[in-house]
Amino acid sequence: MLIYLADKFRMKQQDDRLPITVISGFLGSGKTTLLNHVLESLDRPRVAVIENEVGEISIDHHLVLRTDIGSLQNIKGRTCCTSREEFIRLLQLLAKYRSRYDRLLVETTGVAHPGMVAHAIWGDPVLKECLRLDGVVTVVDARHIHEHLGGEGHASEQIAYADLLVINKVDLVSESELQDALQAVTHVNGKAPHLLAEAAMVDPARVLDIGGFDLMRIESGVGGCSKAGGHESRGDSAHRHEIQTVSIELPGAMDVDRFQHWLEGFVMEHSADLFRSKGIAAIQGMQERVLFQGVHGMFQMALGQPWMEAARSTQAVFIGRNLDSREIRSAMMACLWEGKGAMV
Repeated sequence: MLIYLADKFRMKQQDDRLPITVISGFLGSGKTTLLNHVLESLDRPRVAVIENEVGEISIDHHLVLRTDIGSLQNIKGRTCCTSREEFIRLLQLLAKYRSRYDRLLVETTGVAHPGMVAHAIWGDPVLKECLRLDGVVTVVDARHIHEHLGGEGHASEQIAYADLLVINKVDLVSESELQDALQAVTHVNGKAPHLLAEAAMVDPARVLDIGGFDLMRIESGVGGCSKAGGHESRGDSAHRHEIQTVSIELPGAMDVDRFQHWLEGFVMEHSADLFRSKGIAAIQGMQERVLFQGVHGMFQMALGQPWMEAARSTQAVFIGRNLDSREIRSAMMACLWEGKGAMV
């Protein structure tokens, strides 16, 4: 009952939950360097740091999580997480002592991937009240991106999850190689903005508080959807297995029952391959915008600002594998109010 649940999640103007920024990236891309740069830029850091594995560069002189239950202290060093269970336990511990910290930074590779972070928080009622996922920052090695994308790792998934892409080591590539790298990441995630960096040096303010999972910023996150159907997939098996961005915008309001039935079914069918999704829906009979976002099969919804005199439309962005934009567009058109769904 996705649509009707939205009324329970009217957004608060103040959100005092501890923000979590996930720094992801390929091995050797520079994510640990970026993490250190961000930490060093903070004047009075009260930051908890969780690493998925032992990093290449030691993180010292910062507040980090200690793994001893009941003895959370300000110590030098870092907390290394090597399992899903330990990661969730650390989040639970942090939630208990959240007043001691201003934010949490998670450097992740494979075990604690961004999707797991979202599921851990949204799926736990206690964590959901204490912690919030602010954004996923993925560091990309401009020099070796094609090797990573063509390998057996999770490079494509890391790009797909991202709210912000840091294209690192741009000083080591030519202009044409840089453009190839940008084209490669845009093909996977056409909505995340990117920053160009040498030695992972970027403005820390661009990395923190980006609001990638803030429902009230959804409108900017889905802006620019093509009314013609966004990024059209070819639908053949040679391309549908690739991760891609599908953007849809349809004028008019949705029938609540049809749209809810379709959205629930679509998410269930594609949950394994649906890395990120977000959108704004106009629902017949509702004055407010319905905002939604998700990671795989886990969804958040809320009521946004009233439409007032603005023209109503439904915009959606889906990033994943095995997505056919024409099928999605046709299915969404079938959800339009007052027979408009007959248009194909």
